[in-house]
Amino acid sequence: MECITCHKNELEIRIYKCPICFRMTCEDCGRREYGRVFCSSRCADQFFFGEDED
Repeated sequence: MECITCHKNELEIRIYKCPICFRMTCEDCGRREYGRVFCSSRCADQFFFGEDED
């Protein structure tokens, strides 16, 4: 497992799985919001705002 942004692996830094897209990100590159670590602000916004229901 390695970070999709900086390519560090789990031996160098803590790696998290984004709860939205399931890509791997490290604690330095990831975005912490809502008590979770996301790979991007787009995924963080998707988690909070979601999609409109029909």
